[in-house]
Amino acid sequence: MNIQLYSLRPATGDDFEFVFQLNKANMRKYVELVRGLGASLYT
Repeated sequence: MNIQLYSLRPATGDDFEFVFQLNKANMRKYVELVRGLGASLYT
């Protein structure tokens, strides 16, 4: 069995764009459902 170890670090300002795009890709469907719009908050 191969166990991979991970470590965490505090987020920085440089992480913002990546996290925003990740959240946008994963949550867009739900934002549109809640808002009832064809375009979400992300556009």
